[in-house]
Amino acid sequence: MIILVLFAFLAGVITILSPCILPILPIVLSGSLTGDAKRPFGVIVGFIASFTFFTLFLASIVKATGVSADLLRTISVFIVLGFAYSVGTAIPMLAVIWGGRSLLQKHPWFLRNSAKIQKIFGIFMIVTALAIFTNTDRKFQAFILEKFPLYGTNLTRFEDVPLVKDQLEKLEQKSDDDRKEGKTITDMFGGSVSAPDFIAGGQWFNSEPLSIKNLRGKVILVDFWTYTCINCIRTLPYLKAWHQKYSDKGLVIIGVHTPEFEFEKNPQNVEKAIKDFGIEYPVMQDNEYATWRVYANRYWPAKYFIDKNGKIRSSHFGEGAYDESEKMIQDLLAEAGSEVTDIAINNPLYQIGAKTPELYLGYERMGYLVESQRVSKNQYQMYAAPPSLPLHRFAFVGSWKIEKERAMPKKGASLSLHFEAKDVFLVMRSQASASKVRVLLNEKPVDQKIQGEDIKNGVVTVSDDRLYKLIRLSSSGSHVLTLEFLDDGIELYASTFG
Repeated sequence: MIILVLFAFLAGVITILSPCILPILPIVLSGSLTGDAKRPFGVIVGFIASFTFFTLFLASIVKATGVSADLLRTISVFIVLGFAYSVGTAIPMLAVIWGGRSLLQKHPWFLRNSAKIQKIFGIFMIVTALAIFTNTDRKFQAFILEKFPLYGTNLTRFEDVPLVKDQLEKLEQKSDDDRKEGKTITDMFGGSVSAPDFIAGGQWFNSEPLSIKNLRGKVILVDFWTYTCINCIRTLPYLKAWHQKYSDKGLVIIGVHTPEFEFEKNPQNVEKAIKDFGIEYPVMQDNEYATWRVYANRYWPAKYFIDKNGKIRSSHFGEGAYDESEKMIQDLLAEAGSEVTDIAINNPLYQIGAKTPELYLGYERMGYLVESQRVSKNQYQMYAAPPSLPLHRFAFVGSWKIEKERAMPKKGASLSLHFEAKDVFLVMRSQASASKVRVLLNEKPVDQKIQGEDIKNGVVTVSDDRLYKLIRLSSSGSHVLTLEFLDDGIELYASTFG
């Protein structure tokens, strides 16, 4: 923590060189024209106090709304860092004021004309205010950076210093450790808690932006999902059914689309997925994980049930428990005054026979790669076929480039996967308009009876950025899937099973 405070202080010192600080320099310089030797300290103390006060005031507002304890812990860290940052910024400002006073003392002409100089600074301040109001200040900053592209580069990028990154990672790890498996936001507060509101992170679909406050009196189901997650996809029929059954009774379902992969941030992709899945309830993008974090969420899918008073009453992570979830909806609607006791609860069951876990193909979360292979990060490498492929393992063959969240094969490369499941899915996208992949099962072309709906004549054409359905067996079993890549430009992200 001491290291982070120190670097926050240094960042504040260097901030005085940033283009965004230039508009306030007339205000700072005007403070050097009058008053005694204590005046500069008064200006700087006022700056530090106001900066810290508004930070604390913001934290108090957040606390009053009942957001997660984890978020408050994070905010408290930034309050400390923000105080150090404001002190660091104040020191060079103090130097500017002292420099101005020194100039006045050495040149009496400035003292004789101090009133005129103050008026000039006053004009500068009015012009600055008008510039901010008309966004001219941003254009000026853009002009400076366009003419001097290296100006300000990396001035405040202290977070990239390895020592600072290590400290930040430890803070994030501490937050993760504080959340025990299965622990909900209500567990953290010991009972019901005010639901955190939605934080803008992209577009809203099927609705104007909504808020928990403006939905008081309604029962709200917040569903965290992402459109390539097979577990999320399997819950959508239940959510759509509840929307149809209870929307006129006072239920509002809001899908919070928090992307797992970078391409899922694209609003066109999300909009297409919403249309393809037939989702009619409101969906918001949470591209920066802001809403995800205030809910202390860690799962796809995750459902939070909010009562008429805006309190989180229950939550459920993953698939299943559909009857229990609908019963919770009915109970909350009944509390809100809706008559729902005559509506039968009869959700269909979905049996998952997969034993092979989800497999990520990018090196950040890669697991279950065959032990004989070693990944070379961010560059193309030739991989040889292993002598054997154990169950729940996969192997690269041919030329592959493995990046943080994706794997990219060259034409002629292949991927082998030994799985135990009934269904096989794979998240893929193509850098071209379309790329083809041949699919083999147990070294033979996939039979039409067991091929997924995205396979035609043993080949899947990758055109959209989404999850592709490859294999659909009648029962769960152990098999080897082989993908042969017939084109360049294909990206693979994760394989899931059912």
